[in-house]
Amino acid sequence: MSKVISIVGNELVEVRVPVLKTVEIDFGLSAVRDKTFIITDADVTPDSLVMANHSAKAATGKSQDENEMDSLILKAVSGTGQFTLYATANPTLVAGAFNITYLVG
Repeated sequence: MSKVISIVGNELVEVRVPVLKTVEIDFGLSAVRDKTFIITDADVTPDSLVMANHSAKAATGKSQDENEMDSLILKAVSGTGQFTLYATANPTLVAGAFNITYLVG
């Protein structure tokens, strides 16, 4: 997480600024409806808010147009140095890798 200096009143205060990050998740070879992933990130604390989205960038071994065919619903629960990502395919089953972009705040 990046930090910047901001002016609050008459004081300079160090403020954490979220940075967009990317991680690749893999559902495996067999098509499934949902899967849970543990994403390691030192910026995550139990009080962090994590916002995750299915990236439009093609994952390893997939073509770009496959992102148009598959949709994921993502939910994240923060922990210490990691977060749990719950990924559900909608409306079909999915297999293989997907890129996820996320912010930690």
